[in-house]
Amino acid sequence: MAIAAVLSVNLFNGLNCNVWTWWVFFAVYLGIVLIWVYTAIYSIISPGWISTPVFGNDLFLFRSAYFWLCLPLTVCLAVAPRYLSRAWAFGFQPNDIDILRWIRKMEPERNIETNEQLGGGLAALKRATSRASTMRSSIDSMPPRPQRASTDLRTASRDHHARAGAAPVYAY
Repeated sequence: MAIAAVLSVNLFNGLNCNVWTWWVFFAVYLGIVLIWVYTAIYSIISPGWISTPVFGNDLFLFRSAYFWLCLPLTVCLAVAPRYLSRAWAFGFQPNDIDILRWIRKMEPERNIETNEQLGGGLAALKRATSRASTMRSSIDSMPPRPQRASTDLRTASRDHHARAGAAPVYAY
């Protein structure tokens, strides 16, 4: 089960990557290789060195047809619900990123920044971002507002005692 779990997790992470680089390939397959090496080495350590309840499991595990037939079945059953839900969401409720990726895949010559079908594209977003940074700088130059009393009911007794000049009461 541990081998199937590691295979499922690593394959799910690998298949979620949009761009496979050398680092992604290394990270995905490192875990898979390590679980096989760990299983092979740990099962040949004799109980005289350390207490291992899995001594000799490699003789049964790697020769068993049940193991080799159930491993891909288990991995497929573990990963399938996630991919089916993602495929359904992509087909019936795609988000903006999914739509842009699909456009980039199907029409790589299309310029997303200036495309009118996409509502002016990224040029409008860049203009809105520059306006927001201008507003942010004008807000930063304003004088600070006075601190309001907390509306959190858990701090009500502390605020009351602090305003009355008494020592704050911290009851949890």
